[in-house]
Amino acid sequence: AIDLVGNTDGDTYIASAIKTGLELFDDPNGSKRYMILLTDGQASDILYSDYIALSESKSVQIITISLGS
Repeated sequence: AIDLVGNTDGDTYIASAIKTGLELFDDPNGSKRYMILLTDGQASDILYSDYIALSESKSVQIITISLGS
């Protein structure tokens, strides 16, 4: 999935990464799934909160791990 979220300016596109990752999950069929997001916390794109409803509808819990100082 990381190959689908590219940039050349060194910025972090968190919302784009979340959207792309969620698109890879198919119908939940009652099972709980997890997405692990590794980030430095510096987003350069739109608010990722737009994808909360999508993650809930797909039964995907997003776990965030902060890296760096």
